[in-house]
Amino acid sequence: MSGARQIAVGAGSLAALWLQEWRALSDKIPLGSSASRHSARLVIRTDKDLVTVALRLPEGEDVALDCCSLSTWSRERLSLAAQKAQSRLHDKKVVTVLSCAQAVTGALIVPHQARSQAGDIIRDHLRRKMPMPLEDLVLGSEVRTAAPGKLELVYLAVPRRQVEDGLARLSLHSSDIQALQAPAGPGLPPVTVPYGESAVGSKNWIRRGGGLLGLVALLAPLAGFGAQAWQQKLLLSDLEAQVISVSEQARASTERLKAVYSLAGDLERLAEIGTVPGMVVIWDELARLLPDTSYLTAFEVRGGELHAEGLSASTSDLIQRLESSQHLHAVSLTGPIVFDRDQGKEHFTLRALIRKRRFPMAEGG
Repeated sequence: MSGARQIAVGAGSLAALWLQEWRALSDKIPLGSSASRHSARLVIRTDKDLVTVALRLPEGEDVALDCCSLSTWSRERLSLAAQKAQSRLHDKKVVTVLSCAQAVTGALIVPHQARSQAGDIIRDHLRRKMPMPLEDLVLGSEVRTAAPGKLELVYLAVPRRQVEDGLARLSLHSSDIQALQAPAGPGLPPVTVPYGESAVGSKNWIRRGGGLLGLVALLAPLAGFGAQAWQQKLLLSDLEAQVISVSEQARASTERLKAVYSLAGDLERLAEIGTVPGMVVIWDELARLLPDTSYLTAFEVRGGELHAEGLSASTSDLIQRLESSQHLHAVSLTGPIVFDRDQGKEHFTLRALIRKRRFPMAEGG
């Protein structure tokens, strides 16, 4: 076989490999994946002063491994629970998961063509729903198959401060867990999303695709050795043009989807947010009452009380607004008001009681 023929055959093989990996890459870049739902999970839960560790097997069975008070908890107990899990599963991978009881979850149904825009669609939806900046939230999602031609985008949102405080109470670091989990809601199974280093695992696919593009680029100077090799170069150039065209169409599709979601006015019918009873009502109420000059940096519901902190141009005006809520009352400051010179706003911490008896029955309040 001549040198030109060998180059042509090699170029054709690499082009086919590049196309195969590109198709795989397009399916794996979205924010979430269903792969974690089929792995064994070591789930850590806290309920007031009680810590439990359970092994959730891939088939759905729960095996209790440890249960103790928070005062007697230690990292060594987690290590022992992990050893018990590994001994039961042998060499199978076990994902360590932190359960977040107050996480907000929900699902959106979108066309299958919107898969590559899943992250933008979810962030645009949460930006309108959440009463605090997205930068202060830990966000994650899974992409699941729904009806024919449809995808279900299941998401999780929880204040970053709450996750960090939960890890601190358990004497754990962010590197000790690989995922976050929200409890199951009405019609929605438990949502598990990557956290920490696991959340950026899909970037390996991007680097993999970039490496394949580099290999193809290295073949271009060799195409002059023969007519057949030159034809392969033209095919690769045409393939690159098609990829660019598809990317431009995807960007245009994103803009059209945003316009559709904004004009339709019925996005609420696409989302059934399943959370801890009463959480959705509180989120919506705060989003409605907070003026443009105020926003929250931390938010937590403990029993029948709301605890929050944030920045406001006028804390007294903010408290008056919250007092007018049909779901909150007895709003009071829990700390001094401190003026933040960098933000030009007053930093506050407050507490309010929740009128649980006014919650709709569907919310379980």
